[in-house]
Amino acid sequence: MNFNENLLDKLIAHFLGQERLKNGAVRRYVPILGKVDKLLLDLFSGVYDGTKEQMTEFVKRVRAEKRAVYKKFERELTRELKLLSVAEATHMSKLLGVKLTKGLINRPDREKLERIVRQEIRGLTIGAIMKKLETNDINNFIVNAKTSVLDGLSLVEARNRLRSANKAKRRHAGTIVHTIMAHVTAEADRKVFKDNKHLIKGVKLIVTFDNRTSSICIQHSANDILFPVDKYPQPPFHMNCRTRAMPITKSFSELAGKVGAKIPVGTRVSMTGTVPANLTYGKWLKNQSAKIQIDALGRTRAKLFRQGKFTVDKFIDPTGKFYTIDELFNRI
Repeated sequence: MNFNENLLDKLIAHFLGQERLKNGAVRRYVPILGKVDKLLLDLFSGVYDGTKEQMTEFVKRVRAEKRAVYKKFERELTRELKLLSVAEATHMSKLLGVKLTKGLINRPDREKLERIVRQEIRGLTIGAIMKKLETNDINNFIVNAKTSVLDGLSLVEARNRLRSANKAKRRHAGTIVHTIMAHVTAEADRKVFKDNKHLIKGVKLIVTFDNRTSSICIQHSANDILFPVDKYPQPPFHMNCRTRAMPITKSFSELAGKVGAKIPVGTRVSMTGTVPANLTYGKWLKNQSAKIQIDALGRTRAKLFRQGKFTVDKFIDPTGKFYTIDELFNRI
């Protein structure tokens, strides 16, 4: 096994561990929002048949309680994200340093890593994302509360409406937590790659293969490109994205001079600079059951795929979205 194949094995194990970490964070943080939801549902029950003044006071209480809980939500999540950025960079540096002399690895400055949490994620800072989530939640809760009264719903029906909206909100909040954590780890990795350009030949995108893989990630898998260290498409590409970036180290011959001389003799043979055999999404999907193929592509596309009339990447437009069936046949 060459150096990059060994690195890929370790990275996949690390990526799986990160998914568990993200899911654990969702289970820790989202219940913070659930507690205030329960409190406000109970308060709503008390003012449901009350006066206009009581409803006005209830609305003020909704705004105050939700603003306070979102402030706590953002504060605690931000603190963990700072720790995550440092931990991820440290671990990625260690993975790069496996079998190499530690002195060859440059580790990003802790302060720079912690500043990742202040950067924009697809055009919005974490603070702006949280504020948008808070504002939508407050407005939706108040509108649902008022319209339930105006629509003449029973108290049970009104509470069910509010409860349903709260559940949808918490699912969305969980998706946001998962995606923000993915961004922070990806950005920490990017800084490690950039600081170790003397060791890294390029960057590959590692796509999770299953029937939940998005069309845009399928497209990145099909491209199978070794990107420059300074310029590669950086995940996450969408909410709940599981695609990750993998560094491909240089061969021993490319690490000539003083750098190469520091590499242990036993490691030099394995440093070929070759890219690990990459299983594309199309190759993976071809070996799956018809049910999974239908889940991934839709019934008509799956049939065309099995017949060999289209490869997976041909189903996807330049923006990463699936062509409709009509659009697909019009392109033939």
